[in-house]
Amino acid sequence: MTLWLERKEKILRHDKFIRWRCAGSPPPTTKNTEWRPADFVQHRHLQMSKYPSAYRVTLPTLTTNYGAEYFHDTFARFAVGFQHPEFSKQQIETAASDFFLPFQSVSVYHKIKFWNEDPLGRGETSDVLDTVHVKPGYTNKRGRLIGGRFDTVLVNDGTGAQSGVKGYRVGQVRVVFSLSKRVLAWMFPHEKPPKHLAYVEWFSKFPNSPERHHKMYKISRPNECFASIIPVGNIRRSVHLFPNFGPVVPREWTSQNVLELCKKFYLFAEFMTFELFDLWAQPQEHALKPYEWWRCTDFTILSPPLGRNLKYLNKGAFESEPEIT
Repeated sequence: MTLWLERKEKILRHDKFIRWRCAGSPPPTTKNTEWRPADFVQHRHLQMSKYPSAYRVTLPTLTTNYGAEYFHDTFARFAVGFQHPEFSKQQIETAASDFFLPFQSVSVYHKIKFWNEDPLGRGETSDVLDTVHVKPGYTNKRGRLIGGRFDTVLVNDGTGAQSGVKGYRVGQVRVVFSLSKRVLAWMFPHEKPPKHLAYVEWFSKFPNSPERHHKMYKISRPNECFASIIPVGNIRRSVHLFPNFGPVVPREWTSQNVLELCKKFYLFAEFMTFELFDLWAQPQEHALKPYEWWRCTDFTILSPPLGRNLKYLNKGAFESEPEIT
């Protein structure tokens, strides 16, 4: 029921946007509102909860419940690299091999939220645009086991721009954590690292160009786990990875295990939405009407459930017109 309500709200919000767009994109009518042009570049804001989702989570728990198998080694590399930015990779590896971890537990966060300023300049609105979930499995009140959720994200390596994939890499977030003030003072007496850190398992780097037909980038999960600890501020947004399954989806794949069982994925980052925005920006005589967006054959439509045989509609069309209500 909750999922149905969430989808209903998204449909209503999308319908409201379409009506506003068809009306000529009028500026807001709210009093004392400073209007900004529609093409003004908006910057996302990172929002973390004031208090952790769980305190004193032990390192063995991070391994068993969160899947952070190499937390000790990755944190050692992070700490050495932060304390000695002049070190080479080989020097960091050598120093990290003898690193002593001065703590046995951390505080963890189960969500990362991003929000944006309203593009129309209405300062009183600040909807949450994107949420990254990092939560282990648990048993609910009815005794039912609920699987964990560890979302995939797009990470800026320090050279990424506002658009494009250059300087970015996809990773799966396993743990978002912070250290106590005592540990920070002991380990980093001079310059403190960012408060919120993330343990991320990496996928392969982006190829030089996307796939020819659907314009998606193909990435893969390495055979050996390659993980790092990064500042949460380096995370740009969550991403949807579409598994490359061939002609038939394996029945054993579920939303809980597909990231482990599948080895190759396509990067899907609101691809359909970008195409719709481009269509709406066309001259009115060529633009699609709000109820005709399904006629577009220039993008790929992906169905959310993984338990069915998903079909590409790239450069194709629906077999029958959808019902308009």
